[in-house]
Amino acid sequence: GINAEYGVIPGLVVMVTCVIQIVALYRARRAVASATGAVPNQQHHVTLTILMISVLFVICNTAYTIWVLIMHYNRPSIYESSNRVFCLGEVLIGQALPLLNAALNPVILIARNTELRKGIRDLLRA
Repeated sequence: GINAEYGVIPGLVVMVTCVIQIVALYRARRAVASATGAVPNQQHHVTLTILMISVLFVICNTAYTIWVLIMHYNRPSIYESSNRVFCLGEVLIGQALPLLNAALNPVILIARNTELRKGIRDLLRA
């Protein structure tokens, strides 16, 4: 079916886990803030990093899923209007966004991890 064929299910799973992460972040922050007046640094930092990677995944891969669904249900009108629009959209949305997701994951991890940033800086200086 169209769900399994175009990746709707993985996108939905990641979106649900994003909501769970947001709720967990909010609850942990409220519980610790009310008990101690502080936010749990490391747990909050890790959860936020995972959330950032998950949101990036959802944005990059959901755009392609939406594109494919639009193409699937509007196939005659899209093909008749302009084949170049379809091909350009397919390349930009279907190829570039997933590659952008893969390229930005390490950037997020490096930006969020002080030790990793220092290690890469040292490696580049050597």
